[in-house]
Amino acid sequence: MFTGKLSLILLATAVTISAASSVPNLGLEGATVAAKGQFPFQASVQSCPLTLCRHVCGGVIINANWILTASSCLDKADRIVVATVDLDDNLAYFYIKAKVAYKGNANSPDIGLIKLTEPIPFGKNCQPVKLPKQGQEFNGTAVVSGYGHTLIPNNNVLGYVSGRKIVTYEECNKVLVSLAGLEGSSLNPTNNICTLNERSNNCHGDDGGPLSQDGVLVGTVTWHVRPCGKSNAPNVFTKVSNFVDWINQTIASNK
Repeated sequence: MFTGKLSLILLATAVTISAASSVPNLGLEGATVAAKGQFPFQASVQSCPLTLCRHVCGGVIINANWILTASSCLDKADRIVVATVDLDDNLAYFYIKAKVAYKGNANSPDIGLIKLTEPIPFGKNCQPVKLPKQGQEFNGTAVVSGYGHTLIPNNNVLGYVSGRKIVTYEECNKVLVSLAGLEGSSLNPTNNICTLNERSNNCHGDDGGPLSQDGVLVGTVTWHVRPCGKSNAPNVFTKVSNFVDWINQTIASNK
């Protein structure tokens, strides 16, 4: 069993920037309810204080034994739920054997892996995501999906927002600097990838969830601009294609 120390990422950002939060919110802004099996790789990372479990972050199924999420979500993670649109339904859940965060310097990416105590049985509504190639670049549009925060009744369903325009680091950083009124932002050209539309979509409870393009994982939600749904604000993700080698090496060394 892997027993490596968990390392977490603390993002130094302006007050208008937020990572995962326990503040109740509607979650993924402007979302449409997903159909069953539409995002078979989507996972819910859940915290279970005093045996009462609730969704806290998104996750992505990498293979039968491993879930990808944000490293900032790892300390909250007690179990993983898969293969459901409605978190109030009878759930297929799995407990956690190990947690591994990317280890680096203060600018380390917000990315981590969770190993399960038993493998996920795949089926029509539950499948691993397709990982990009190491270093692969993306353009065009993508889809973000997530459950958002679920402390609010009837807000336990998987939603998605399509048509998210992938933009360059330069364009994203320019907008963030303008919004924050600073000379620079915490955006990292290696670690991050952005989408930019008429308003932001990522919100509380979405961290660690997938941004995908034709079933290929482009990014995982890492932080957002407050308030959720802010006009002309970008969505910021961890750029998964720059960490595929790390994902594969971590999995291979922790069998």
